[in-house]
Amino acid sequence: MKRIISIKFYECLDILKKKDLRALVKFIKEALFLHSTIVVCVKDMTTELSSNLNKQEITLVEISPEKANEFILKYSTKSRQHKARKYFANGYHCFAAIKNGKIVGDVWAVFKTDKNNPVEHKDFRWYGFQLKENEAYMFDMFISQTMRGSGFANEILKFALNSLRQKGFFRVYGTYRSNNLPALWMHKILGYEDISKAKIY
Repeated sequence: MKRIISIKFYECLDILKKKDLRALVKFIKEALFLHSTIVVCVKDMTTELSSNLNKQEITLVEISPEKANEFILKYSTKSRQHKARKYFANGYHCFAAIKNGKIVGDVWAVFKTDKNNPVEHKDFRWYGFQLKENEAYMFDMFISQTMRGSGFANEILKFALNSLRQKGFFRVYGTYRSNNLPALWMHKILGYEDISKAKIY
């Protein structure tokens, strides 16, 4: 709980530094969970997705919790740095894009590493689904301000999905807010299908 409050504090500071009133209002609404509809979606991993990313400028990497200490994780915001530490402590995997030594985008995943290892995430209880063997859940995408609006988010998701496919995962779940049109279109373009909705208050 202490770590979550710390992350929210740094997120708020990052927004206040930018002096972006709209972002601040959105942050407060989301932090307080004022009425929002979450869409749960799933993608069958039958085919590999082709990438259009310029790999000379950006390096895509998968970082497992066990290898997190081998990377110097530098984010443009302190809140994301804190969140990354928390996620690694929870056993989650990171798919990250690195440019000039900084992480400019990432998406996180949780999945079973072996049959005896239970998989836990708060979203399973909130949105009413559980992972079976060879299924994964991707969540919480971050794109730095400078990289937004260029299709960059799609490329990180493609990299993560292809990596999971190579590991033998045949189904990947995701979630997005129903009023987030870019997220809706991104999931549709990548072949996700909506399976349920949950209202958050």
